Amino acid sequence: MKGGVSFAWGILALGFGLAVGAGAGRAQQTELPTDKEGQRQCDRDLCAIVNAPSASGAGLKCDLAETWYKEEITKAVKKGKISWPFGDARCSAKFDVSRALLAPALTEAKYTLKAPPQPVRCEIDAEGGRHELRANMAPVIEFKDGKATSVSLGLQDIEGTALVRNVVWAAWKFESTFGYFHSDFIKGVNEYVGAHCPKMK
Repeated sequence: MKGGVSFAWGILALGFGLAVGAGAGRAQQTELPTDKEGQRQCDRDLCAIVNAPSASGAGLKCDLAETWYKEEITKAVKKGKISWPFGDARCSAKFDVSRALLAPALTEAKYTLKAPPQPVRCEIDAEGGRHELRANMAPVIEFKDGKATSVSLGLQDIEGTALVRNVVWAAWKFESTFGYFHSDFIKGVNEYVGAHCPKMK
């Protein structure tokens, strides 16, 4: 969640990255065509909401892309005892979340943030070619006194070649059952809200 990575991308891509095997891995560079200034603007826009959580005003709209490398994926998923039989994963996502949904997380004593489904697409390297994977994520984050206490990333509607889809679904169900990365999700949210965004004032 550091280095200006947006909260939305950090949470959604972290979760989808887990599903494709990236776990809590950190993207080292962007290989998909993307606007780096657009990423920085997304970060600024979300931190503006975090730092001044009024329900009125513009929401968060971002188009983002990141690449996770096989070495990072393999290392990260060992924590959850999940194997990764593929190569690198390049993911892109579109985020559209209203300010009215985000702001109460920082102002109410207890709040459940239920984001609408957000589309994510990944291209995954595999022997003999590259596989495309598409899905939606509808995160549900429980907040208490402005801090996340529970994160569910809500992977839905997985589409793609059977080989990759089956591995992704199995990994996601494993995480949903055993929650190996749940603490990473919570820590990421709270570090972004409590440490990163205050520096953006």
